[in-house]
Amino acid sequence: MSKKSFYDILGVSSDVSDADLKKAYRQLSLKYHPDRCSDPDAAHMMQQVNEAYETLSDPVLRQQYDNPHMVGVNGHPPDMNMFFQQMFGGFPFGQMFEHGGINIEIVHGPGGATFIRQRTRPTVVQISITLEQAYAGATIPVSKPGSSEVEIIVIPAGINNGQTMPVAQDFHVCVNISPHHLFQRSGNDLYTKKTLTLKEALCGAQFSFIHLNGKNLTLHISNAVVSPGAKKSFQGMGFTQEGSLVVEFDVVFPTTLSQEQRDALMTVL
Repeated sequence: MSKKSFYDILGVSSDVSDADLKKAYRQLSLKYHPDRCSDPDAAHMMQQVNEAYETLSDPVLRQQYDNPHMVGVNGHPPDMNMFFQQMFGGFPFGQMFEHGGINIEIVHGPGGATFIRQRTRPTVVQISITLEQAYAGATIPVSKPGSSEVEIIVIPAGINNGQTMPVAQDFHVCVNISPHHLFQRSGNDLYTKKTLTLKEALCGAQFSFIHLNGKNLTLHISNAVVSPGAKKSFQGMGFTQEGSLVVEFDVVFPTTLSQEQRDALMTVL
């Protein structure tokens, strides 16, 4: 069975406009988003979609893809002198390094075609998301630099702070996760702090909070004396199902005790 073309992967015709190409990419990005698609091959499909869009959204690379004879077919290398004369102002390949060199990359497409393009440093746009969005995934509108266009960025669930995502060849986003008022993330685990009174530390307590998944959870502390700085882990309640929620406790001691309270403590302790 022949390998699908990039156009087939995106479900568009070979004369698709840039606007329709982008629309098809957005639809497929949402379709194969991990929160929407339970297909075990979704990650592979998304990889194919990204590869196809990265090629077809680049005018130079799309022209090379549509005209593979220009740059090499079936694994045969292209005529480098002809290619560089076409692409970089008439300098033959052998003279390129005499003019300060050039930064290129070779891309292998369907059918054994080889594409050569000048590697450019993409513009990186910083975006901020909440820890809840990093936990569940999200779609974020981002203005493309130097343009009035707005790209819809699909943030996958479980993304890491500082992770860079390619949107197009010349446009990437760096995802920054804003500090949370209750939780801190470390890998698959979530950390939080809880202050107990001395009575709660000695006799047990229960407390509720809103988890990142939006559910109101109640934790019970019983049958154990909680010391200041003690930690308790709750498996399966972390940033992922494999992680834990780790609660670190602080204990507030009373500043004064009545004589009656002292006598009572002396009796029971």
